Amino acid sequence: MKRLRPMPPERLDADARALYDRIVAGPRGVSMLDEEGALAGPFNAMLLSPAVGDALQELGVAIRYRSGLGARARELAILVVAGHWDSAFERQVHEVIAAELGFTEAELAALRAGSPLHLADPQEAAVLRVTRALVGRGDLDEEEYAALPENVLFELTTLVGYYSTLALQLRVFAVQDLDLAGVHGVIRADHGQDSLAHQRSACGCFMSCDQGEISFCEDHRFGSFGRNIGPSARENIT
Repeated sequence: MKRLRPMPPERLDADARALYDRIVAGPRGVSMLDEEGALAGPFNAMLLSPAVGDALQELGVAIRYRSGLGARARELAILVVAGHWDSAFERQVHEVIAAELGFTEAELAALRAGSPLHLADPQEAAVLRVTRALVGRGDLDEEEYAALPENVLFELTTLVGYYSTLALQLRVFAVQDLDLAGVHGVIRADHGQDSLAHQRSACGCFMSCDQGEISFCEDHRFGSFGRNIGPSARENIT
């Protein structure tokens, strides 16, 4: 049973409403709004403490849209964390993105189970090995430490900490799985920072981007409660 009540914008105080507006206006767009207009997923809880919640969501933005990790390596690491915490929400969201990036069902199953997984790309294989060590032991031996450049290790350890925090909060606040089929908008796949190409709606239809203007199918021009999504449309969720 969900513990934390939804907090639609009209019920928020000034500080919480300001954070709500920043999240909705940011790179995630309206992706995490439920049918009442409340933030879903981990973002609803962030409104409980706007000062801390704002810092946390900004960290997530940096990890998702500003880091030097490749998209496949990033999703790989996120799914290792989701598997370690058995976080159904994060796994559900990021498996969709990983599949768009070319991960097979067998590879996704191995990440769920924590079983051996061969990856042809050397950096992805190193990210998998290092992330599993971080979530499993909370440390790296010298060989693992040397497997990736130090700037990548910094970003990767930050990612592990961030998504572990979200997984803990999702568990404590008993956040239910996301109904992807009921959410209109775009699931961001493989593109960092400001790229809007190759975005896909939850129903599976594809959209195009031309100089910042996104073309939606007729059924998905509006958000889950009737807002026009527009050029800043939904990006990836967390």
